[in-house]
Amino acid sequence: MQFNHDNMTGTALSVALVNLDGAGDWSRDAALGVLLDHHVRRADLTDGAAHELRTWTRALRRVFEAGSPTSAATP
Repeated sequence: MQFNHDNMTGTALSVALVNLDGAGDWSRDAALGVLLDHHVRRADLTDGAAHELRTWTRALRRVFEAGSPTSAATP
């Protein structure tokens, strides 16, 4: 799989989702809005998928809050 990071969509989308959850504004509709704002083509977000996305987002938060690359990579 080739990874093209020219437009940094993945990074910007991750930050937006982490910030949404951190602000306490998470809902399925709010998460869907973030996906659409970042031009996700298949943003069919069911309640179950929204829950899984929030779980992933919370796990991702520790990467953004990590003080070093080593602590970001350590579970």
